[in-house]
Amino acid sequence: MRFDVRGVCDPLYCANVAAFETGLGDGCGKFFSDRTPTEQGIAKVGDRLLFAYSTCISKASTDTTAESISTMLRNVLNGSSLEEVLTGPVLDHQSY
Repeated sequence: MRFDVRGVCDPLYCANVAAFETGLGDGCGKFFSDRTPTEQGIAKVGDRLLFAYSTCISKASTDTTAESISTMLRNVLNGSSLEEVLTGPVLDHQSY
């Protein structure tokens, strides 16, 4: 929504990348609720998603960086609502 990514498989791809890189899943649809994400993994999610969707992201939001994507993930992991993450400014809430 925020970055105009509209493919049918894109939400699951993003979720699996985030899960795999943070250690919260296997990257193939299996997720683990008993693990804690690493800061290194969260940063890697930002890099991978910015690389995968750079064309869509740059057209929708010229100031988006890998760090801003990582911050959005941190905020979701900390309980921010989807609406807050997709519509609000990217503010970092750094605890899990």
